[in-house]
Amino acid sequence: MTEDHIVIVGGGVMGLCSAYYLNQRGVRVTLLEQGTIADTASTGNAGIIALGHLPLPRPGLVKQALKWMFDQSAPLYIRPRLDIGLWRWILLFRRACKKEHVDHCMEMLSLLGREAIKCWQQIVEDENLECAYQQCGWHDVYRSNAGREHALRDAETIAGYGFDVQQRSGDELRSADPAFSEDVLGGVCYSESAIVDPVRFMVQLADRLEQLGVTIHQNTPVEELLMENKQCKGVRVSGGEQIKATSVVLAAGSWSSLLTKSIGMGLPMQPGKGYYLDLGCTETSIATACVLNEAFIAVTPMGDHVRLAGTVELSGLNQRIIQQRLDMLLSGAKQYFQGLDTVKVKSQGCALRPCTSDGLPVIGPVPHISGLYLATGHAKMGLTHGPITGRLVSEGILDNKTSLDITSLSADRFQ
Repeated sequence: MTEDHIVIVGGGVMGLCSAYYLNQRGVRVTLLEQGTIADTASTGNAGIIALGHLPLPRPGLVKQALKWMFDQSAPLYIRPRLDIGLWRWILLFRRACKKEHVDHCMEMLSLLGREAIKCWQQIVEDENLECAYQQCGWHDVYRSNAGREHALRDAETIAGYGFDVQQRSGDELRSADPAFSEDVLGGVCYSESAIVDPVRFMVQLADRLEQLGVTIHQNTPVEELLMENKQCKGVRVSGGEQIKATSVVLAAGSWSSLLTKSIGMGLPMQPGKGYYLDLGCTETSIATACVLNEAFIAVTPMGDHVRLAGTVELSGLNQRIIQQRLDMLLSGAKQYFQGLDTVKVKSQGCALRPCTSDGLPVIGPVPHISGLYLATGHAKMGLTHGPITGRLVSEGILDNKTSLDITSLSADRFQ
C-alpha cells in the first residue's frame, strides 16, 4: 500500500468502482455510505448496461414535460413548487435540448459505453461475481406506429455512433420469448449491451473490496468536508469524528450537490426519482431484457426475479413514493406481456438518479480546490458507466491524467 489515504463519500456504484480501481493501484481506501450498500440508488437501477444510450435532454422534451407537469401519471413528472434550483435546472436543461448538444453528448457517452463494457467484463470475471451478468443485449419494444417511429429514430442515431442495431418483428420477438403479447409490433435489438442484477453486484463487490483491504463504513453520513486553504483534507462524519485523507472522492449521487454547495460550488443537478418493482419468476416467464417504448418502462430478467423500472420524477431530494406512479409499472408491462394478471410483487421502491442539466456526468477535480474529486451526475446511466468512471477516478487522482479525454465532463463547464 502507498502512504496515500483516499476517502470515498458514497457507497453506490461510483463509490464502489472507484474504491476497486484505487485498491488495485495499492492505495489505502475508506468508503463511507450514509445508508447501506444494498439500498443505494444503484441497487434500484433497471439493471440494463446500455451502450450508446441517448442522454436525457432531447429536442422537444421540455415542451412535452411542461404539458406533463400536473400529471402524476406522466413518464416525466415535475412536481410544481417554488424552488429556484429546480427552475434554474429547467432553464439550463431547455438549452441542452438541441440536436447539436445531443450529438456532443453522444460522442462522450458512446466513448464511455465502449470502455464501460470492458470494465464490466474484467471486474465480473476477475472477482468471480455471481450477479446474473449477461452480455445478451436489450430490445426497444413498441406496440404502435408512433412507437416504431420513435424507436427507429433513436436506433438511427445510435447506429451512427458505430453500435450494432437490428430490427425485429413482433413474430420474431414472440418466437424467441412467448411472453410477448400479440399487441407487440416489433422492436430494435442492441446486441452489444448487457444486463446484471444490481443488488447482487453491489453487495458482492463490497464484500470483495473488504477482503482486499478496503475499509467500508455503512450508516455513516458525511456532514462536512474538511477544508484548509482551498484544500480538502478529509471529512467529518455524523457523531463528530474527523477522517483525514490525502484526497476525497465525492460520489454521493444526488446528495453530492449538498456537499459541493457547502464549499460554494453549485452543481445544476436534480434528483430524478425512478420506481421499481421486482416480480417473482414463478409468476412470469419473461426472458427478454427490454424497454417498453410507449410506456417508458425497462424490463429485466435477473435470475430469480424480473425487475420493472422506470419513470422520472423531479420532486426534490426525498424518497416519498407516489403509489400511482409505482402502479404504472405493472399496468404498463401488462400492455406488452401476457400472464401478468396474477403476478406477485417481491419487492418495490424508488431510487434517486443524479441528473445534471446538460445530460452529462461530472467526473474530475473540483475547480480551484485541491484534493477533492467528483464522480456523480450520471442520471439513468450510473450502473452502465460505474466501472469506467471508477477507472477514470483512479487515473485522475494517481496519474493526474486519464486514459480518455473527459474534458467535457469537468465541473468547470458549470462555472
